[in-house]
Amino acid sequence: MNQPDIAERNSMIPISRLMFQAVLILTMCMGASHAQQSPRAVVNAYIEAYNRNDVNAARQLVAPDFVRYSNLTKQWEPMPVDKWAQMWASFGVAFPDFRWEVQSMAEQENIVVVEVIERGTFMNAWVLPNKYRIRPTGKAYESHNAIAFYVEHGLIQKYHQYAGLGFLQVGLSPFDLLAILYTGL
Repeated sequence: MNQPDIAERNSMIPISRLMFQAVLILTMCMGASHAQQSPRAVVNAYIEAYNRNDVNAARQLVAPDFVRYSNLTKQWEPMPVDKWAQMWASFGVAFPDFRWEVQSMAEQENIVVVEVIERGTFMNAWVLPNKYRIRPTGKAYESHNAIAFYVEHGLIQKYHQYAGLGFLQVGLSPFDLLAILYTGL
């Protein structure tokens, strides 16, 4: 019996093996996974998602047990991933043009510290998690913030946000402020 030549052998490769090879090549072409990205690259991708108001893209960059800490949350209470996503979604509706302008960024091992100027305009009703509704004022704000991101295995595990009080420029009432402080930002 004659051995098949190379062309004949290639035509006999099972289709499942060809599919596997195609998926492998596509995966390699799509770029590095989050686990292969530097902490700085992960944080930059997060900031890009933030500036697009894309909470779903940002969720892909945070760990399932992600926690957010902020000086605007009562006593630095940890904000788990689901509450963080809900907070972002309601804030994004109220301030649809919000964004972070990076002023500086420093990385050391798995920690990335970013200084940003956050800007936005209060254009739509802001509904807090407790259903308290704050009416829009149409006013803009500017706040200077620092955020320390902790990245492990290509995902943001937590961040600590030291936020300025620039959002007070939007003309919130004392009741609105109390509601925000009670539910946490």
